[in-house]
Order: sequence, then structure tokens, then C-alpha cells
Amino acid sequence: PEYRTLSAVTTQVVNGSLVSLVQVSAPLINAHIGEKLQVSGLRGASVLDGRATVSLLSRNVEIRGGYDAAYDYISGVGPDLTDYGATIRVAESYEEIREGWDDSMAGFDLYGILSYPGGTVSSLAYVRFRGAGKQWDLEPPYREPPLVLHTGLASLEMKGVVVTEPLTGKFFTCTKIKNGFKGASGDDCSTAATSLTITDGVFVGTNMDFKPAPGRTVAVERSLFFGGQECRTDCPPHKMVVLGYSGGNYRFVNNTAQGGFGGFTLHAPCEAFLEWGGNVAMSNAVGFDVEAKGACGRLRLEGYRNSAGITAATPEIGNFLMVENGMAVTTGIWQTWPSEKMNLPGDKLGGGPEVGRIFDGTIIGRTPQVDGSARSGNCQKWSAHQGHPWSRGYKIGGTMCQWRWFTEYGYSGFAAQGAYVIGQGSGYDDLKWRPIDPENLALKEQGEKVGFEVGTFRYLVDNVEFSGFSGTDSCGRRNVAISNEMAGDGEGAVTSWVGQAHYGKATCYPIEVRNLSFVDTPDYARLRFSRGAKAADVQFGLCTVHDWDGSLLGEGSKWVDPGIGPYFLKPTRRHEWPTEVLRDCQSWAETGYADDYEMGTCLWWLRTYGNLQHTIEGQRYRGLATVGIPGTEYTQGSCDPTIFESTETSIFKSNLLLCSGMEWVVLQYLVPEKKVSGSEVLFGPVGFISVQDAFYGSSVFAGQYTTVDIYRDYTDPRGEQIPPQTGAETEMFNPVLGRYTQPYLATLVNHGYYRIQFTGDITVFDQDFLEFSLFSYSDLPLYSPDFALVVDMVFLKACNVAFYYDGRQVLASPRRDLISLDSPAGANYLDPVSKILTFVVKGRVTPVRMRQLQVVSVSFGVAVDFKDFFEDNLMDPNSIDSAYQEMVPPTYASTYDPDNGNIVKSNSFVRNLASVLNINPARLRVVNIVPGNRRRLRELAAREPGKWRHLLEAAESRRLDDGAGLGVDFEISSVDPCDGVFCVNGDCDVNGNCKCQNGWTGPVCNTTQLNCTLPGTVCPDPTALPTLPPTQVPIAQPTSEPTPEPSFGPTSQPTFGPTSTFGPTSGTPFPTPVPVFAPTQQPVFPPTSAPSHVPTPPVPVLSAFDELMAVADKLTTAASSGTLDTGYEITEAIISLPPDPCGVPGGDG
Repeated sequence: PEYRTLSAVTTQVVNGSLVSLVQVSAPLINAHIGEKLQVSGLRGASVLDGRATVSLLSRNVEIRGGYDAAYDYISGVGPDLTDYGATIRVAESYEEIREGWDDSMAGFDLYGILSYPGGTVSSLAYVRFRGAGKQWDLEPPYREPPLVLHTGLASLEMKGVVVTEPLTGKFFTCTKIKNGFKGASGDDCSTAATSLTITDGVFVGTNMDFKPAPGRTVAVERSLFFGGQECRTDCPPHKMVVLGYSGGNYRFVNNTAQGGFGGFTLHAPCEAFLEWGGNVAMSNAVGFDVEAKGACGRLRLEGYRNSAGITAATPEIGNFLMVENGMAVTTGIWQTWPSEKMNLPGDKLGGGPEVGRIFDGTIIGRTPQVDGSARSGNCQKWSAHQGHPWSRGYKIGGTMCQWRWFTEYGYSGFAAQGAYVIGQGSGYDDLKWRPIDPENLALKEQGEKVGFEVGTFRYLVDNVEFSGFSGTDSCGRRNVAISNEMAGDGEGAVTSWVGQAHYGKATCYPIEVRNLSFVDTPDYARLRFSRGAKAADVQFGLCTVHDWDGSLLGEGSKWVDPGIGPYFLKPTRRHEWPTEVLRDCQSWAETGYADDYEMGTCLWWLRTYGNLQHTIEGQRYRGLATVGIPGTEYTQGSCDPTIFESTETSIFKSNLLLCSGMEWVVLQYLVPEKKVSGSEVLFGPVGFISVQDAFYGSSVFAGQYTTVDIYRDYTDPRGEQIPPQTGAETEMFNPVLGRYTQPYLATLVNHGYYRIQFTGDITVFDQDFLEFSLFSYSDLPLYSPDFALVVDMVFLKACNVAFYYDGRQVLASPRRDLISLDSPAGANYLDPVSKILTFVVKGRVTPVRMRQLQVVSVSFGVAVDFKDFFEDNLMDPNSIDSAYQEMVPPTYASTYDPDNGNIVKSNSFVRNLASVLNINPARLRVVNIVPGNRRRLRELAAREPGKWRHLLEAAESRRLDDGAGLGVDFEISSVDPCDGVFCVNGDCDVNGNCKCQNGWTGPVCNTTQLNCTLPGTVCPDPTALPTLPPTQVPIAQPTSEPTPEPSFGPTSQPTFGPTSTFGPTSGTPFPTPVPVFAPTQQPVFPPTSAPSHVPTPPVPVLSAFDELMAVADKLTTAASSGTLDTGYEITEAIISLPPDPCGVPGGDG
């Protein structure tokens, strides 16, 4: 604010209204707006009132902090430097001993104690505080504000109160005030217990921090809150007006916050506001910071010329009027002002991970120019505190990082950022889930569960009007209605902005727009995609805008050809491969793909598959697929680049691709953490290879049309090495699981087939479930019936898999060709020879969960010919060697479906072997049938000589006629603890127990969990002893130990056929969960004689790995002793054990 002395006040009629004319002693330094502005064409606002205010500060009563030259200055130092000023302290009652008395004297209790009643104040009217407040010992600051309210004051009215030149930035809040002061409370002072009424106040350079308790109300009306450099510490305060919440209410009407760093900070929910309206934020760094998840996002917010009009971290923000702000609305969490200010904590500025909807608002970039108006006739910066970094605009960043500023535009409307979690890198919890609208019939038809949350993440900008965005204005300032300058930082960049991994986003959040309108805003200034600061900022290539109803481009726009259907908008920037990978691969290409070339960081799988070489040379085949691929459901899809010229002299490049006929989903794949010798095992970078529908499960991919997108590890903010664990001074951050962020998201074409190609060996991550989920950009798909992918992945070692979806086990399909986009979520097939796994990811409610099961690989020589073995056993067609193809019926491969995928009953070999090993036959799987001339062993020895060569040499030392018998390879899987477990409202964990969703409990998660903290809830007494009903008979203790032998799982498993949604195709219902009751404990009496027997010690429970090793030992023993009865003569046996956690085959860990 500018202080002036009044020289005269007169009245005058202006435009038919009587107004006051104020004459001041000296001219004003800055231009101030003095009139309202009428704007035509807007549906949400027509009169803009951003006028400056004039306040009378003089009062008849002043409470001064000691500015008397004779008494209040010590060696010339006054209160402004000693930080000692005036306070009014409303103290609690207290007592003290009268001087000269002690408790040993007669009459002490009557005469020796001075008792002081508690202080009270009910009203402050037309009082000015000058030089008020105390603070000292600046680290940390011990503070007494001008008005010290301890608990117990029921109400206080403040009318016409003025605060100037404060010596502390807090008006009510004190810190570290303990029993050193008479009558001081042990708690920090606050206004929570006081109902406040503040009217016609003027508060300069101070903070009002409200948080009324239940039953209390804060009413503030016609009051002004100004910034200003008033004192040395926390002046102006970083947040001037804070509306907290602890159960009380607010009435806030016609107040203004101006010229500070934070204007209004909102935490209270909508139900806390009894009245709200006419509150305006002007010329602040942040006008309205709606930073709490539960804060009300529907209050009418009016902001004029703030660096950021609204920073929002609540699920929705709407009902706003933002005029001439640097950024009108952005999704951010703003905590403090810049760390350059002495004695304040450093900034931590994050993007709102909760925001989902921005609605019902009006955003004006620049108001219409009016001759002679101070509003738009000048080209000065629109931020207070010229010269301070905030004048450069809103920023994000924080500790360990350099600041990052919004610098591409002079001003913008909605500035997308993305989830930007303070204190962590791109975390595993950055994506949003939101509830399904129970009234959304279209979603119900999709099979979505009403009442559940779906993985639909985006910013929905709905019913917002934009006005006055021109691309480049008359002052040369670039501007745009919708921008994403801060949306794409996270993956890829190492040195472009320091600290990307520390404060990066998981992906570029998409935007969906509906019901937009534009006034004085040409189409080229409505949306612009940022390209990022440097080439390494590849995440900007993942940004998307979904113009569902065409309201962004509008009818007649030169962006859209007539008759075009629904479309997406994507940036021209590509999601390029890692720089070092592309460099080394292209160097290899320049040699003609020489076999002996040292290929450096060119990934092994790019070198292995020859039909990927064209992706190294052709940029159009790298990154997201933006052109339809023949043989897919999106054959007709295309994304066409466009550049539009503005009506100005310069060209405004919007960097847009207009895409139709194809849409994208985000696949989230969560791989469990694995550490060896204290270091995390890496599996990235991860490639996503497009596959034609007919070629899934093979390495043909999409032939010459194949595209490859690569997602890298998120980098160490203080080192340039990749992977991040090798970086200098590595530091653990705070994502879920407390680990570095390896790649876990990929943007893929919906209804596409893809190969996930891990650079690391994904087979080693077998100690927990891998989870696969889909997140969509919109509620409903544009071009497909649902959201679905068919995914391949390759295992580098022998293993088996178990799939689960929605609490149920999903049995394997007998054939790969039964897997399609029409199959239910979790449908899967593992090729017995190639070890290529194919499965379906579908829906957005629950993830598809997959666990790898370790296997013992066994090769038997069997003295039987193929014809006889084939008649006794049904075998996976892919397991039969090509030498026997002519002996197999021509329709066998296309009709193979033994017992709906279960080969136990039809395989005498498997059945007999399971009987010998006393295990569930479902754990056995025949994976290869070859001629018995040891050819299979020779192939294995050629592929892995260290593992198989000595076995081949031993086998060749024994005599077996060439061509005699068969070689039968099979695998024995470890026990799946979740086999047969059905969790009604939860998921099975690695130990076979149900992990229930919130609100459910019980062994199978089918019991509603009571919240005993809610009023009216009837909960059992936790201290009461359990009692039995009169008719209930106690359950006797077992008379013997249970058998330690493994038991068979249920013979009737729920199956998932290719066309079913859930449940068995045969109509057999799922097994009904049976309640489990703990045995009733019998009373224990002391023995009358010595026990007649010694109790049997409990049998230790083996881990899945140890149990598998025990089965392998039993197989080895039976084979060696000649007791291995499989129904066939076994001529040789080769057993390969899986590695323990340290990588030792069959080791003990």
C-alpha cells in the first residue's frame, strides 16, 4: 500500500452517481484502477470490479509499541529493530505470593496470596495498533502478537480496527509462550474457542489465522488485508488470511486481500460457510490457495492481477472469476513464499494431485482496452514487489532444487501441472481414482461397479469461458487460454531442470474439455502444447487434450475438417527413446548392424529382434503410435500436425496433432521391489512394442509397421548416471515403498496388442504379485466398446504363473487363440516352449494380479513311442515337437481344450507322477515332447552350456538307441498359497490370506467392519469375556496332530471362458465361503500325575521354495531307487532346480 496524508475530501457527481473525491499530499507512485469495467459477450460476468481501495487509517485511540524518543530507544535502536512492541494479553486467572510472605506463616492462606481474576475483553472499536507485537530469539522465533487470546474467551467484536507497522507478522497466533509469563497458558494462543466478529478493519502486513472450534463462528465483513514490508521477520506474512477448520463456521463477506504473497488460504469445507460472497484477491503472488483436500471448491472466488489467481489441491474448483492474472487457475499446493526471505522456511510448491474438475468459471486474459484507462493501457508487470523473484510469476520447486518458473507466457488461463507431490519423485501413488457416478447409465452398461472408484485420471475443464487471449498482445506478451508448461517434467530430464526426479510427475496428466466458450480468443490462442525446455524432456510427448464435444475448437474452426468425429489433441513433441540408447543404436545402424560392433547402451532386445531395426532409423516408429497400424482395430487412426498463423505479424505455433480413429489408455504395472545384497534389482528401461492382432504371442510384432516406445528409470536428481542407483550421492525419496521410481506407466493405444519388453529379467521378481491396471483419459471410450489391452511378456527362465482378478483366481486358457480383447480380465496363456505369456488387462476398478511360481524343470527319457503316449495323454499342441506334427490330427491344435484347461484327468502320465510325489496334479505341466535321441538336451546345452553341458555328456555316456522313446520335459510348480482362496471384498496376499478392502473384515472379507469411532455405533465391549450360547457345544481339541502331507485343492475351480465375464462357464457356482470358528478353549487343570506321553512338537511350516525343494528331493530319490512309477519306463531323468533368492540353484538363501 501507499501511505499519504489527506489534504481534502469533496463530493462530486460522476456518471449520475455521487462519489467522494480524495486529494492527497503527494502524487501516487503506481497506477491504480479507479473504475468498474463493463465487458460484453460474457455469460458468467459482465461487470468487473477490480478497483483499488482507499482506507482511513487514523483513529482516536492508538495502541503504540513504544516510539517515544526519550524512553523507547536504546543507543538509538527503537522497537523496529529490538522487535519489542505493544501487546494486549487476555490472560487466565493466576495467583502469586505476596512479597515477604511464605507458607509457614500464620494466616498465609488468608493474607499471603494475591489472586488475580482472568482477564476479559469483549470489544475493540476504532482502535489503531502501531508497532504492536513482540518477537525475539529468531531461531526459532518466540512470538507474541498484538492481541494474545488464551483459551476461555467466548466472543470478541472488532469494529474499525486498524493495524499498521506491526512488529510480528501474526495478529492472533503466538509461539513458544509458556509459563514464563504470568497467566500464560501452556498451549499456544489461538482463536479457536472464540467467536470473532470483525467489520470494517484494515490490517497491513499481518496475518489472520482462523480455525473456529465447534459452536464458534468467525464473521468478517468489509475488511482489507494488505501486504507490505512492515517488519523484519515474516512481514508481510506468507499467508495473510487463513480459513482453517476444526468444526466451526464462517461468515465472510466483501473482504479484500491485496499485495501479499498469499491472499486467502482455504482449508474449511463447504458446510463450514454460513455465508460467503464479494471476497476479492488482488495483486498477490497467489490470490486463493485452496490447498486442503477437503477444502470447499465451490465458493465464489474473484481474483484480479495475481501472479496465480487460484492454486487448487482440492478434488474440484469452480464458480470463479479470474481477471488478468499471470495464471488464472493452476493445480498447485503453495506453502510459503520464496526462501530468499530471511527467517522463513524454504518453499515447497507442489501440483495438486487431488484436482479432477475445474468448472463453472470465467477467465479473462486481458480486458478490452479503454482509452485513458489505467487498467489496460500500460505494459507494466502485473505483480507486486517489482524486483522480487515473485514478479517473474508463479513457480514450483523446493529444497534440493532450483526454482522453476512459468516463463513461456506472460499470462494464461488454465495452466495444467499434473500431480506434483512435495518431497517425492514420480511416485507410485500419483494417479487419481474417482468414484463412479451412480446416475451414469453409460458406465453401468460398461460393467463398471457403481459405488467403486475407477482409474479415470485427467483434468476435466467443464463449462468455463475464456476471454481476451490473443496469442500475442499489444505489449508483446505471449498468452494462451490453456497451457501445460509445467505438466511434463519427471521422466527423462537430468540436467534441463535440476531436481526433476525429486519433484517430477509420474506422467503428463491429460485434459478433457467440455462446454467451453471463447470470447475475443481466436482458435490459435485457445490451446498450446509446450515442447519442454530441452530435448531430454520427453514426458511432454505424453500430454493429451480430449475435446469431447468439440467446444475447444468450435464449429467453423480452421483446425478441424468438416464432418470429423470425436478427436484427441496431442503434441507434436515425441516421447523419444533415452538419449544414450538412441545414440548407440544409431551408431550400430551406421555400421550396417555389424555383429561385432560394440553397442554400448543399445538395449539387448533391440539388438535381438531384427524386425525392430527400422525403428532405430525411422523416428515415426519411435514413441507413441500416432498412425494407424494395418491388422489392428485402429487401422484408420491418424494424428495430423497443424500450424496456424495468428492475425498478428508473427506465427504462433500451437504444436498440435489432431488425432481421430484412435485413443489412448495408461497401463500401470507395479513390480514388487527386490533387493539383493542391499541393492535394488532393476528391470528397466521397459519397451512397449506394437503387435498386430494376428501376431500376438510371437516376435513378428507388427512387421514393418512396428513401433517401439521406451520408458526409462526416473533419474537421480544429483547424478547424471543411469540407472539411478549409480548416481553420485544417491538419496532415497518418499514414493510408495520408499524406493527409487522405476518405470511403471505406459501410454498405449486402447484395444491394442502389445509386447512388454523388460530389459532386466522379470522372472526374478517372484516374491509378490505383479499388478496391471488401466487408467483412462475419459469416462467412456471414443472408438472402442471398452478399455482393454492384450499384453505379451517374455520370461527368460522357466516358471509358471497364477492370475487373479477381483478376488478370484483366473485359470489359464488352454490355447493362446482363445485370448482376445473380448476375453475377461486376467484371461491368460503361457507358451510352454517360448515362455511368452499373453494376458488381458481390462476395466478400471481392480487390477489384474499375477504371481510367478518357481518351478523344478525335469527332462525324462521315456521308453514309449509317440503314438501310444499321445493316446494316453492330452498335450498342449505347442509342446509337441515338429517331428511329430504329421502324427497329430489336423484339428487338434484348434480344438484342444482338455477339461476347460485342466489336463489332470486326461493325462495318465501327470496323474501317476502326482501320485508318486503326493502333490496336486495341477502343479505338473508337460512343456515339451521331443524324440528320445537327446536332441532336446543338446538344444538346451547349446543355449545354456554352463547349465546343461555336463548333463548332456553324462547322458551320452549311457547307451540308448538313437530314436528310441520320447523326451518328455515337464515342470513342477511351487505351491500357490492363493489357490482356491476367494476373497469376497479383497485380495489374496502372498501368504494365502485375504487382505480386505476398507470397511470389510473376516477370513474371506465378507463381514462389514464397524467403525466404533462413529456416534451411535453399537460395538462389542473389547474387555468382555466371550460366552457361548446355551445350545452351542464346545468344539473339542484335536486328538492327534494333523498330517503334514500337502492336501489337494478343490477339484471344482471357477473358470473363465473366452466369452464370459465372471464365473464358471458350466454354470457351477463358486464355492460358498464357510465361516471359520476358532476351537473353544477348554479349561486347563493341573495334572494329578505325570503325563503318560510326551506332546508331539508342532510340524514346521515350509516355505513355498523349501516345499518345492522337498518335492524335488522326493523325485530324485524315487528316480534313483527305481520306485518312480509313472506308468512308463523311465530311461533317464535330468532335474534342474530353481535359484534361491541369492541366485543359487536349489540353495538355502
